[in-house]
Amino acid sequence: MNIIGFDVDNKGQKLLRQVAASGGGEFISAKNDEALKNALNKAYEQLRGEWTIWKEKGEGDANIQKEQKLGEINRARETMQGLVSKENSHLLAALNYLKTKDNQNFPNTELSKKVNERKSFAWGYAQDTGRRLYIAVSENWKQIYGDIKEEGNKNIDDLDNKINR
Repeated sequence: MNIIGFDVDNKGQKLLRQVAASGGGEFISAKNDEALKNALNKAYEQLRGEWTIWKEKGEGDANIQKEQKLGEINRARETMQGLVSKENSHLLAALNYLKTKDNQNFPNTELSKKVNERKSFAWGYAQDTGRRLYIAVSENWKQIYGDIKEEGNKNIDDLDNKINR
């Protein structure tokens, strides 16, 4: 807690210094209007710097979280597609095995079609789910990033308007 003492006597300054120190801040004594204006400008500039850091950190954190989530989505999609390919290979191998056991009555064409339909469905599901999640993460990121930027800019602009008034 920072304290500005305007035209405060020595006893008051000592007390205010103790209060500021116990609050982790500093005490500034202002003897006249110009000193008060300078002290306020210094405080506004410090706050402006802190808001700038807050905004930049928030924007950076939002970007990092977005990229992490998009990476997780891509890894999950790739894993699903790998499993689909593995399942498809196993089903085709099973079909080939069954075909060798009962060559004449085996409905190879019909079952091959079903295996391919299954692969297309599962592959498409992985793609569609990944795309849907990608869009959701991107929209969420835009909202969070925009909120951080708006809040930071609002406070920075507010402090800019107070400096040197």
